[in-house]
Amino acid sequence: MPKIWPTAVIRELLALAETTGESQATLDTAEEARLFRFAIYSFRKNQGLGEDLSVTLDGNIVIVRRRSVPTIVLSTTIDAEVEQ
Repeated sequence: MPKIWPTAVIRELLALAETTGESQATLDTAEEARLFRFAIYSFRKNQGLGEDLSVTLDGNIVIVRRRSVPTIVLSTTIDAEVEQ
């Protein structure tokens, strides 16, 4: 029977990653970690939360990290001569 994790645990894990940059959850087995990661994906999709976070596995550890967003600078240059 699949385990059901409380949404409060998932919400806290996501909130901690958003505020500190990273959070981790250690589970008993790698299989439980895989299922927990799926639960996190489902929660994010249903709640629209944590979409800027990445969720990875390292054995039985689920790691949630804030994605680094590259800096983008937009500028315009006009090098046209005006003919008279």
